[in-house]
Amino acid sequence: MGKSLFIKILILLLLTILTFVGLEYYNTSQLPSKTVPLIEKSVKTTSKQILSDEKSKEREVIAYEENKTLDNAYQSVASQIKTFQSRLQASDENKTVAITKVLDDANLTLKVTKEPVLTSEIKKVSKQSVKQKETKLPRKVPKLAIIMDDIGFCYQADSIKRLPFPVTPSIFPPNNHYPHTPKIAKRFKYHMVHFPMEAYKYKNIKENAVKISDSAKSIEDRIEIVKKSFPHALAINNHTGSKFTCDLNAMERFFKILKKYNIPFLDSRTAAETKCMQAAKIVDKHILQRDVFLDNVADVDYIHGQLKSAVTLAKKNGQAIAICHPKELTFEALMKAEKILEGVELVYINELM
Repeated sequence: MGKSLFIKILILLLLTILTFVGLEYYNTSQLPSKTVPLIEKSVKTTSKQILSDEKSKEREVIAYEENKTLDNAYQSVASQIKTFQSRLQASDENKTVAITKVLDDANLTLKVTKEPVLTSEIKKVSKQSVKQKETKLPRKVPKLAIIMDDIGFCYQADSIKRLPFPVTPSIFPPNNHYPHTPKIAKRFKYHMVHFPMEAYKYKNIKENAVKISDSAKSIEDRIEIVKKSFPHALAINNHTGSKFTCDLNAMERFFKILKKYNIPFLDSRTAAETKCMQAAKIVDKHILQRDVFLDNVADVDYIHGQLKSAVTLAKKNGQAIAICHPKELTFEALMKAEKILEGVELVYINELM
């Protein structure tokens, strides 16, 4: 009975073990068919994710390069616009060239950058550049200075003040014949001194002219009187002086003294053989010269014709200087010269110095 029970228990234990072994074998044999699809699906998902990440990184690199190109284009255009603004301080002719070149360079830079990635700021700069290119640069208006010589009396000053445009009076130094000229000068904001010099024909008795025989000391004494009498004079020009201005040595002495006192000089050119310019170069002094005499002939039509010549010269050279005298017909001609003077700016002589 005891042995029979032991055998039964042993058999039951073996059956249990065999059952467990059989189940384990069954589960192991079924594993590949169930897990392979899952692994393949996982691998495909991972592969797609990697490809997606790589494309994302590629797009990031492209976007970075495009932004880098955009930044470079913007900086280049901004730099060129600054160059354009600085070049506007150049002369009129250079301005046109500078505008064209900067705009052309800017357009080339902008063409490199793709339109879709252009910012509104670059577009704004481009539009402003084109607008500046289309704007016409202002041209300088030619200037004409009219000087009226031989001023020594108050009624002459009154007539000058009634003119509708600037005229620079050139006033005699004070002497017995013209004692009140320093007071007359105070009536004008701008004036010159009409300095008498020795002439070939006219003896200059009234004006006490300087002569070519005068020493440098004698000439300097005269200049000192002028400087004290007319402390605000713009310049000196010669009254007559055909003989003095044609003497190179005399003009050298004269210009050295004017340079010492820092007094500008305008050559009235009363003689074709004037040595003023030659002497000025020797002593290194800048001077001006008269271009046209308006009233050598006492006739309104003649004066108007001379005014037209002065206007033509001003338009050709940018400026011109005309000299006239306080004659009744001269004042009449000037009062009727409005149309003739169109296209030029009437200025005082200091604006041409």
